Formats: sequence, C-alpha cells, structure tokens
Amino acid sequence: MSTKEDSLDELEYIYPVPKGLVTNCPVCFVSLYQDPFVNGECGHHLCGSCSKRLKLCPECRVCLKTQPDKSLQRVLKSLSVYCNKKNEGCEWEGELGDLQHHQENCVHAVIRCATCDLEGPRHQISIHQNEKCMFRIVSCEYCYHQCSWSDLNSHYDLCSEFIIECSGCSASITRGYEEMHNNEVCPLAYVKCVASQYGCQWEGHRRTMDDHVKDNLVVHFNLCLQQCSRNESALASCKDVIKQLESEVKKKNQEITSLCQKLESEVKKRNQEITLLCQKVSTLEQNNQCLLDQIPLMESKMKRKMAVWQDAAENDLRKELKDYIDERLESGAETDDEDEMTVWQNAAENEELTDYIDECSESGEETDDEDDEDDEDDEDDYDSDSDIVKQKPTFSYELNHFIKFKNKNKDVFSPSFYANGYNMRLRVHPNGYGKGEGSHVSVYVCLLKGNYDHTVSWPFRGKVIIELLHNSSGQPHRRIVKYGHNTPVDFSTVAKKSTKGNGFPKFIASSSLVNYLSNSTLRFEVFVICQ
Repeated sequence: MSTKEDSLDELEYIYPVPKGLVTNCPVCFVSLYQDPFVNGECGHHLCGSCSKRLKLCPECRVCLKTQPDKSLQRVLKSLSVYCNKKNEGCEWEGELGDLQHHQENCVHAVIRCATCDLEGPRHQISIHQNEKCMFRIVSCEYCYHQCSWSDLNSHYDLCSEFIIECSGCSASITRGYEEMHNNEVCPLAYVKCVASQYGCQWEGHRRTMDDHVKDNLVVHFNLCLQQCSRNESALASCKDVIKQLESEVKKKNQEITSLCQKLESEVKKRNQEITLLCQKVSTLEQNNQCLLDQIPLMESKMKRKMAVWQDAAENDLRKELKDYIDERLESGAETDDEDEMTVWQNAAENEELTDYIDECSESGEETDDEDDEDDEDDEDDYDSDSDIVKQKPTFSYELNHFIKFKNKNKDVFSPSFYANGYNMRLRVHPNGYGKGEGSHVSVYVCLLKGNYDHTVSWPFRGKVIIELLHNSSGQPHRRIVKYGHNTPVDFSTVAKKSTKGNGFPKFIASSSLVNYLSNSTLRFEVFVICQ
C-alpha cells in the first residue's frame, strides 16, 4: 500500500514527469500527491508535515505562509504509474490517485497474518491462514467443538465424544460412555457380589458373577435371613426409642399448652390495663383542652393587670427620681433654670444614678392573681415583686465548682425548665462577658425550643426575676430581665434550638461574691412572670 511516506524510488512513472513539476517534498522527499502545500511568499512547495514544523522556506529562506495546493494535487494524481510490486509480477497500470485503492487489493502486496503475525504476499497469506497457520480455527471431528489448530490435541484429551478403547474388554467406546460401560456393561470389570449388602465377600469379573450366584444360592439365602433378623432387632429398638420420644413430645405439648394459657391470661390482663390507661389519657386530654381554652382569657386578664402595673411602676419611678433630684438640688446652692438643667444632665451621666435608675426600672409591682369575686370589671389588686418572690420559685439552681469554672473562664448552662409552657435555662459567665468581663459575673436567660411551643404566644412577653441567694441570712441580690415590646425578636422568639441570651453582663461584681459564695457554690432562684 502506498502512503504519503512513499519516496520517489517507490513510484515508477509510465511516462516521464513534465519538467519543472514538483513531485516530492524538498525536505523529507515524501511524495506530495496526498497533501501538497505552497508558500505564498515564494511559490515553493513542501508537504503538510514540514509546513507545520518549519518557519522558513527550505529553498529560499523566506518566511513561510503556506496553504494547500489543490491544483498541484490534481496534476500529481493524474500521472500514470506502475504498481510498486511490478517486480514481484503485478501488471497493474493506472493513475497515481488510484494506486492506494489498488494496493489494498493487490495479490502481490505484503500483508501480515491476523493470528500469527507472519508476513508475505497476500495470495500466500490467504493460503497460509486456511491451511498452515497453527492458530487457525478448526472443528473437532468428534464433537464439532471449535478451537485453534494448536489446541486441538489438548482438546482430544478431554473430548467426551473421542473414541477410546476399554481397558478391560478392549471395546471401542466414547470417553463420555466409559464410566457407565465399566459400571454396567464391561464383562471383565472387577465387581462385588449382588449380595454384598447382606455380607457376601465375593469379588470378581462381571462375566463370572452369574456362576457365583447359582453356586451360592443357599449361602445368600442364609445371609438374607440373618440380615432380616438383625433388621427386626433394630426395628424393636427403634420402637422403644419412638415410644420414649412420643412421651417426651406429649410432655412438651402439655408444657406448651400451660405456657400458652399463662400468656393468654397475661395478655388479657395487659389489655385491661391498656384500656384503663387509654381512658385516663382521654380524660387528661379533655382536661388539657379545657386549660388550653382558658389560656386566651387568662392572657387577656394578665395584659390588663400588666398595663395597670406598668402605669403604677412608672409613677413610682418618676416620684423616686424627682425626690432624688430635689434632694441633690437642695444640697447645693440655689440655681436658675439653666443650672437646674445642668444638674439633670450631670445626674444622668453619674454612674451611681444610672445604677439607681436601672434598679428602679427593674423593681416594679406584680398583679395579684386573684380576681375580685364580686365584679370582674372592678380594678384588680397588685402586690410588689418582693411579695411575689416570697412564693415558691419557678426554678432553683446551684452552680457548683464556681471557682474552677471562673479560673478556666468557662461558661455554665443550667438544666432547662418550663414556666407557663415556655422552655428556659440560665447561662452564667463566672468570669464575666462583654462589659462585665473580668470584673463581674454575667447572667442571661435563654429561651429554648420546647414541647409546648405550639400552645404559647410568641414573642415571649413578661419578666424573669433572678435572685442570687445570700450565704447567710442576708437579703438576696436581685435583678429583673424584662421582655417587652422593645425586646429584639432574637431574644424573645425561638427560631433555632436556643435564643440569644437576654440578661446582664454586670449581674454582680466579683468583689461582692464573698457574701453569696459558699463552698464554691452559688445558689440561684428564678421567678417567671408572663403577661
């Protein structure tokens, strides 16, 4: 087969090549008839491979700007040539463009055997593949299984249809029939007596077995009788075993029956208990529904009470603040209106007054939970927070190992607790947090996701009173966390597992803990008041 790598010597032209016609690449001498390129700068020709890797023309050294030359390709393909296997006897003549197609079918072209890689003329390789190649595919003459000629002898050693000679009687049989022939047919096969199962020890050729049986009928009969006797003895023994097994089965059946009766009785008892529990659950659900129905009414009453409480608390705060300012003004020289405004501004900037205002704003009055029995529209009575905290706290918590947590600067979370359906917990920073870091103990209230979130109102409205108990009989340290309309939603609504903490970065100064710390333990009590 001719390719673009064919040199000029491989092509033999019938007629002389026209003078000036370029037929091969000046660089690699490959024939140009497949991919001739022309340089637009100088007109010289070269093959496609050389035009891609060279930058200058190999003949005049100008810059290469090549493009395919289809006209030269048509001229070259029209030249008349001989087959390059002319010397081997090929008589083909034709145009250069048809040479490749001819070489694909030329009987003198050298090809390679597809199975053994032997090279030779196409007509010889064809004969080789059909008759001589050791890897040619052939069929077994006995079972028609196809395999390579080199594997045929190995196949004969395993072929079930291959004819072999019986080792006993020399009969010609197939290999697959050999086992059955030896076991059932071959007269010279070495076999045992048919009465061997009864105790006959004779062994010999199959063709002599009939004579042996005729000569030993009495012996075989006695052996059969002895075997029958042994079978009867074994049968009697089996009957005893069967009776024993039947007795055991009967006993087990009785035990199973008794156990089933006990289980049925127990199941019946459990079913009765389940029925009673279902009735109790139904009653509790009804009671719970009644309580849920009362929640809107209680919320409405609580809102009215809280409105009255807020007004009273604001009035008391204004009065206390006015008394404090008046006292400050009376203690100084007389001032005009401008001096009075200066005093107010200084008082607002004074840290002591700021703490006082915070304490006043956090200490208010709590409404009495009992309505007037005579008229629900009458104004309700309210008690102060000090009266409320005398009641049982909503939650009590002991923070043990306080000094250890403070030294490690580790935050502490209390166990969660429920208050009016809201799930809460305390977060304590023993070494302070934010503005109180290093100087105070910080305490925050966190709302958590709970089991009754669908039954309560959101956002949470109310206040949480946190008391730090004195280590002797002194007054507790009290701070109030308020949840009002100005409280951010992130603090009063549970969107994730827990809200951000709402509380005091300066809950109590570390220097004041000597009155509240006992055996490295702080005791907290929490009172939750919902609106």
